[in-house]
Amino acid sequence: MAALTTYLDTGSANAAARRLGLHPQSLRYRLRRIADLTHRDPRDPWQRLTLDIARTIGH
Repeated sequence: MAALTTYLDTGSANAAARRLGLHPQSLRYRLRRIADLTHRDPRDPWQRLTLDIARTIGH
């Protein structure tokens, strides 16, 4: 969940990877897994909005 939250906060896979101390490719893999599991691709702007709203409601 940290990968998604940080990606949504930064809007950039590279920035999120730096913040988390991950290799950018590792973060992209995690984003693909999130897309596979949720059927929402965080790299797509509209789907990212849906995930961000769900995250906000979930808190």
